[in-house]
Amino acid sequence: MKRVPGGLAAWSRLLTIAGDGSVASADAVDSLVETADGWRVATRTVHPRHGGPAVITDGTAPWA
Repeated sequence: MKRVPGGLAAWSRLLTIAGDGSVASADAVDSLVETADGWRVATRTVHPRHGGPAVITDGTAPWA
């Protein structure tokens, strides 16, 4: 996690295995905001591992 304007950003790596044995991976960046009930995911951006950089809604790349 990293503190960003308006809350926190959390980076995750995803891996899926299809029934035919093929594998796909992606990076996800969650933008979290604090509420009265605790931290909640405000947005989630998912990018294929071979795609462009992960970007959250304010246009910054928090892991660059």
